[in-house]
Amino acid sequence: MNNQLKGLLYYFQTHMKRSFLIFWSILLGITIVTLIAAYILRNEDGVMTITLTMPMYFFCAIYGFVIVKQWIPYFIKIGATRKNIFLGLGIFFAGVASIFSLMATILQSAISFLVDKLNIDIFSFIHLSMVFEDTWYIRFIIDFTVMLVSFTLLFVVGLLFYKYGLLISGIVIGTLFLGIIFSAFKGWLSKLGRYVIELDLHVFWQLTLLAIILYGLSWLFLRNITTVRA
Repeated sequence: MNNQLKGLLYYFQTHMKRSFLIFWSILLGITIVTLIAAYILRNEDGVMTITLTMPMYFFCAIYGFVIVKQWIPYFIKIGATRKNIFLGLGIFFAGVASIFSLMATILQSAISFLVDKLNIDIFSFIHLSMVFEDTWYIRFIIDFTVMLVSFTLLFVVGLLFYKYGLLISGIVIGTLFLGIIFSAFKGWLSKLGRYVIELDLHVFWQLTLLAIILYGLSWLFLRNITTVRA
């Protein structure tokens, strides 16, 4: 690993620290407040549910989009090569997805253990793993995959807006959106949903491959990107 790539990774780590701390402080705060409320109301009817993962998915998606505008022009101005930017961001996306997935898995397992010991029957977590198999390693695989796809997909969308402007990007995204609506109207989305469930956990390996392909396609935008936005 060359020094420039190491410098980029250090920059990523340093500049994400504040966002990381704010995000996890809010998420932990909401979780603790919900847990305390569930403990106080544990003898009442009803149920209190919370998800750790959906906020993380949205965080990764937004971050993947914002990175294009905030970081890439700066890297080019200081002389970073497009190749190192491409490699550095790929390592960064995979690293953040791994860390977030591990933290969420540990936190949910610890709180679930505490809830069980305190007999807080009305408190529960919502996770995509409930559709498949709700174990810690399945949760990790699902979270890692979805966050990696969120990063790469919105990163590519961000590059599209950066290079081609609002008009062309809007046409492309609008066309895709109309395609989704048409697919739903024709029943293709429901068939896709049934196909995904039948695939079981294999779908997440395919989504990981999709994320890798999407990120590879981002090189088509990055290889000749400049500091001038469309």
